[in-house]
This record gives sequence, structure tokens and C-alpha cells, in this order.
Amino acid sequence: QWPGQVEAAAESTGAPEPSFTKFDKWGHLDVLAGTKSESEVFAPTAAWIKQHEKWADTAGHWGAVERGAE
Repeated sequence: QWPGQVEAAAESTGAPEPSFTKFDKWGHLDVLAGTKSESEVFAPTAAWIKQHEKWADTAGHWGAVERGAE
């Protein structure tokens, strides 16, 4: 139930190509500081952000935050 709700929330953001990954048998700390978190969580997240930077800046979401406008 929870993974489905998270996936639906990701799709409702309006972001192009929202991404969702379910990590079976991972706890909260595994996601944040686990031995695979850098390669399985942070690297894909950074790549997604980099790939969508232009959209975010154009849409005014992340660019405004980065410039301190919010």
C-alpha cells in the first residue's frame, strides 16, 4: 500500500518522467546511509536532477530555491 501511494505522489508532481524505485527490505537508514545508498539512491537521484535541471529552472521550482527566492 505505502509504495503505491509514494509512486502515485511522484506521478502527481507534474515533473517530466517521474522516477520511483521500491527498495525491498531496506529500512530508512539503509536508504540514507546504507552500503548501497550512494550507488542505488544518491547517484540516480543526482542524475535525474541533472537531466531535468532545465525543466525545473524553466518551471521556476528548483532554480528559485537555488537563487534564494523562496
